[in-house]
Amino acid sequence: IVGAVALMATMIGFSDIGSATAEETVRVCSGEPGLNYTGLVGEIKKAIEADSPIVTIENIETLGSRESAERYNAGECDAFMSQPEAASETDATAAFEAWPEYTHMLCNTELVDGADSMSELIDLDKVVQVGGAPTGSGSRDTLDFWATNYPDDYGEHNFKFMDIAPEQAIGLMLKGTLPCTFFVSGLRPDYMSVLNTPAAAEKITMINFDNYNLDNAEGYNDEQIDSGVYGELNGWSDLDSVRVSSSFYIRPNLDTTKPIAYLVLSNLGGQVAAKYRE
Repeated sequence: IVGAVALMATMIGFSDIGSATAEETVRVCSGEPGLNYTGLVGEIKKAIEADSPIVTIENIETLGSRESAERYNAGECDAFMSQPEAASETDATAAFEAWPEYTHMLCNTELVDGADSMSELIDLDKVVQVGGAPTGSGSRDTLDFWATNYPDDYGEHNFKFMDIAPEQAIGLMLKGTLPCTFFVSGLRPDYMSVLNTPAAAEKITMINFDNYNLDNAEGYNDEQIDSGVYGELNGWSDLDSVRVSSSFYIRPNLDTTKPIAYLVLSNLGGQVAAKYRE
């Protein structure tokens, strides 16, 4: 452990650890409690603090990418987890990719007249209420990006976005009081576990993103989710989705303001993220 810190101190030109720095704390705005962003930052914290006792990682929970980016801009964080849209409004640089995330739209089949694709939802002669992407979350950023750039498809005449978290939205959808739930996440997030029943599969439809085209927008790509991922819930069929790359972003001057922390993050952060994805 001490050897790793000493090596890094030597790399940045200090003769010994004591002269390099006393302690360095990196404040990381992560995401919602109990979800992937906070989980990954927690694993990074454990790995770095075990390797380098003079470095402390402070895991600051937020509503998601949007709030994390805003708090970074306000000077409350040195680094943050984010999807690309929120991060584009900061001066931060991506240190490493956290993992791919995917768009999920699930609907109560009866409340959307049997629609199973975005094209069919858009063609419904009614406004569809969608929960799961509260203000401040990266999921909401994605919806707002679509609504701004593709108003004919995602505008208020077709969809009403509700400030309801995914867990609540899924419960309301199962009860038949909310038509749809949208979120951007890794595959099989914990809050989808309540849908792992034959009864839920009969009631809920996973929506194909068959009309999607972002015209080369950075960080967004069409991609299919394999049929085995959601099995019966998606009728054992491949699902058309959109891949959204989430990354760990840092201040561009972190290498000079907190050099030991910067070096440890650069060396260990990506390794921890790769292991966390397994």
